[in-house]
Amino acid sequence: MQPIQLSFLVFLLLCTSNLRAQQGYSGNEELDCDNQGRRVPSPSYLYTCNGQNLSCRAFMIFKSQANYSSVSSISRLLSTDSLELARINDVSVSDSFPTNKEVIIPVNCSCPGQYYQANTSYVIDDVDTYYSLATGVYQGLSSCNALVGENPCDANDLFGGLDLLVPLRCACPSRNQTADGIKYLLTYPVSEGDSFSDLSDRFNASYDDTASANGFSKQGEPTIYPSTTILIPLPQEPVSSQTIIHHPIEISPFQPLHPSIINNNIKRSHSKLRFGIGIAVASLLVLCALVAVALWCDKKWMKRAVGKKKAILPKDILKAITDVNHELKVLSCEELNAATQDFSCELWGIGTGKEHSYLVYEYMENGSLKDWLMDRSRSELLSWNQRVQIALDIANGLDYLHNSAEPPYVHTGIKSSNVLLDRNLRAKIANFSMARSLEGGGFAMAGTVEGTLGCMAPEYLEGGLVTHKIDVYAFGVVMLELITGKDAVIKHEGREKLLSSMMISIVEGRNAQVELSNFLDSIMRDGCQVGLALAMAKLSVACLRQDPDSRPSMGEVVSLLLRLQMESKKSGVA
Repeated sequence: MQPIQLSFLVFLLLCTSNLRAQQGYSGNEELDCDNQGRRVPSPSYLYTCNGQNLSCRAFMIFKSQANYSSVSSISRLLSTDSLELARINDVSVSDSFPTNKEVIIPVNCSCPGQYYQANTSYVIDDVDTYYSLATGVYQGLSSCNALVGENPCDANDLFGGLDLLVPLRCACPSRNQTADGIKYLLTYPVSEGDSFSDLSDRFNASYDDTASANGFSKQGEPTIYPSTTILIPLPQEPVSSQTIIHHPIEISPFQPLHPSIINNNIKRSHSKLRFGIGIAVASLLVLCALVAVALWCDKKWMKRAVGKKKAILPKDILKAITDVNHELKVLSCEELNAATQDFSCELWGIGTGKEHSYLVYEYMENGSLKDWLMDRSRSELLSWNQRVQIALDIANGLDYLHNSAEPPYVHTGIKSSNVLLDRNLRAKIANFSMARSLEGGGFAMAGTVEGTLGCMAPEYLEGGLVTHKIDVYAFGVVMLELITGKDAVIKHEGREKLLSSMMISIVEGRNAQVELSNFLDSIMRDGCQVGLALAMAKLSVACLRQDPDSRPSMGEVVSLLLRLQMESKKSGVA
């Protein structure tokens, strides 16, 4: 089988050999908009790909604002999972944060080229600029240079309603940092009054490690600027107790004069005036104290009155509480699996009634991906960019299972019917009934081979070998379904054939682009460049290689899909 013929894949693999020990601090250059760093690596653009891995789990700090204070609004702004954001900040998904409260943002950080980034998108207003987005809305988590470089529109050609790609600043630990026990890098946007040493202490990070991570000398206190970012190396996930609420720094307009410039004559001439002012101030303080005592007494009396009311609950509520059976019931794993559909969706709550009790799950409004692709009336509503985003969502989920979960897991049942879509057509992986942990080794053996025809890797189908690469293979099939709108097994010329086999022969043929255009889903022929679809098809074929070791990792797949997503937006494809 010929190797994948994607030029950006070759470039990507060449770029990952750089394993320098640190990133550089951009300083005030991050605030420039001169489009530097697109070709020559620059810390004012984003953080360079010098880590041990192409993708990783990373964290950011975002300060809640008036328009972005709830878990849901912040999650949408930064394209992160709301349930995971709520978990790591120790709140519920329906909660909101106080203004200027630091919020921990978990992201999937990837390297689609020479820079690490976590991508999101933003629909601008007429008054928005690249600079205002970078320093205002995103608080320095993106840079003006990166916004200019990653979007097709010139800074003077922006208009309201334009959907911009926003690359967020993140990074993965280098080989040296990993050897020193660093697992995560946290991107922290500097605020007025922050000091480098205080930030290191607050997040329990070594000062030397933090200095090294940002290219600073380990001697002295470095100068850092608001609306820029520093990286904080962490041996474990950050916790909400390490975050604070920022209060605006108030500077008094009256600055004290140095004693040496005060003339003795001036002191004497103003002594009477100061004496009079002192009496007035003392009288005012006494009056304030009397008012405060009166208010306190009134509040205490009100509290007692309210307390008496609160102490008496309505009888119907008391009866409802006492009627609930509080006896704890022990359920078997089989019962739990049946009740939760193999823990497919997030449990949000429970409800109890007279005859029935209920478990409340996250509602995936748009059902399964398979339902959408097989229903022609709905399939035609899936744009090219939505299909790429769905593929990226699935890839990020698998990358998390393979590389960030403790222990790592193999799903073993990836297929379009096990991918659910929410109201925004964002994908989540479902049905973990066949998931296998790989704790203590890189493979396992399945006692019984179970799966769906057309989605099972040959090494699993023939010998029951379970590795991360069987998920990669199945994901390749799902990508082909996304491109073509066809099932994993199709009827062709009166016979059943595997979609994967047919697409491999097309992609590796002489007239790949022409043949592929006839095989694409109808909306793909009209709405996207066939060249982009061919790039995605080639990535799919790379995932379907017979030799498991020659298939890309899910981290590499995420990076390539991010690159494809950016190319699509630059090309103006819907």
